[in-house]
Order: sequence, then structure tokens, then C-alpha cells
Amino acid sequence: MKDIKAVLNNHIRGLCSNIKSKNSYHGFRLDLNETSDVIGLGGTALGLIMFKLDDYSDHDQGKQAGCAKFIAERQESNGSWTIEVFRSQNVYISYATCYALEALLIYNISDDSKQYKTNIENGINWIIANQNSDGGWGLHNDRDSHIHSTSEVLNLFFFIKQYYPQYYGDF
Repeated sequence: MKDIKAVLNNHIRGLCSNIKSKNSYHGFRLDLNETSDVIGLGGTALGLIMFKLDDYSDHDQGKQAGCAKFIAERQESNGSWTIEVFRSQNVYISYATCYALEALLIYNISDDSKQYKTNIENGINWIIANQNSDGGWGLHNDRDSHIHSTSEVLNLFFFIKQYYPQYYGDF
């Protein structure tokens, strides 16, 4: 039986081989195959989170910086993030915003410049402003609450409370 570290090492090697470079950005293909030319927000955010965990925080820092830049520059003017298929439709995705925020929080804490502080604050403000009256969050803006989005937001807030208390309680 494989141990967890062996599984993670294999996964990280797979992630590294699937980083795509496009202009000055780095990110992960939407479907992790050679035919895709589209860098996806969700995959890039989750990939950056994986790099920053445990023993991988020093791995390929230039590409990690490119992933963080890709995520930050995909933020909408209202503070949210969306997925590529909805970029032109003014549909903002709660869980995509959570993934992007977690990735930038993890990246930003290891970067002395704190260059993504404004992105983080704007994203948290968007999440708070888009809570539904029943206490949950919808998959998209202006939608009924959904367990997936609500769970992602709560997970993000618990993550912030535990690891980034400077953001907890300020909004």
C-alpha cells in the first residue's frame, strides 16, 4: 500500500508536468491534457495551493509567481472571480472566488511584498456582500444558496480564522 507522501509526490510531479506558460502567465490547463490551450482559474488556484503545502513551497517559484499573477489578474472589478466559460456573461462564481482567495492567501503569506493584499480584501468583501438572506451562498451571484458554494465559503473563513487572523474580523 502506498503511503500518503508517495501519492502526493506523484501528484506534484504530475502537476509540474502540466503547467502551461502563456505570455507572462503560468497555470494549469483546464483538462490537464496536451490538446488544451486554455489555462483555467480553478485548476491554477488549486494547483498553487498544492505547491504551497508541505515540502513543495520552494518548488519552481517562478512558475508559482506566474500562477499567482494569472489568478490576481483574472479578478473581476467587483472583487469576485469567475470561471472561463462565464467570463463574458457577468456571472460570478462563489466557489471560484474561494479557490482564488485561498491560493492568493497562501501565496501572499510567503511573499514579503504582500502584493496581493488588495485582491484578497476585495475578494473577501465580495463574498461577504453576496451572502444570501438564508445565510448561504449560491453557485453564481444572485442564485439560491447551494451546499457546495456555502461549504467552500465556510471552509475559506475557517482557513482565514486559523491561519490569517489579520483578515478575520476586519470586514
